[in-house]
Amino acid sequence: MKQRASRRHLLLQWTFHHAGRFVTCQLTHDGPAFRLSLFTHSSTSEAYVASFTSGIEAMQRHAEIAKALRTSGWTLASYTDAGVAAHPVAA
Repeated sequence: MKQRASRRHLLLQWTFHHAGRFVTCQLTHDGPAFRLSLFTHSSTSEAYVASFTSGIEAMQRHAEIAKALRTSGWTLASYTDAGVAAHPVAA
């Protein structure tokens, strides 16, 4: 039996900026799993990754993280959706 190679699809990616620092929150889909990643641009060791079986739960968690970042003073610097080129956000 032939196995298909795993293909991770980018669903959305938001990059936030605050006090000279950047953090990216990314949601990908790979087969039955959805993966939410949050990582800083200054250190690869600072990351949060969570897996979900429900796309709705993954999107809700993404929204919670985005809200918490904005409440803490972070602003959206750019976003990407469904694998399309990044869109900068006007200041």
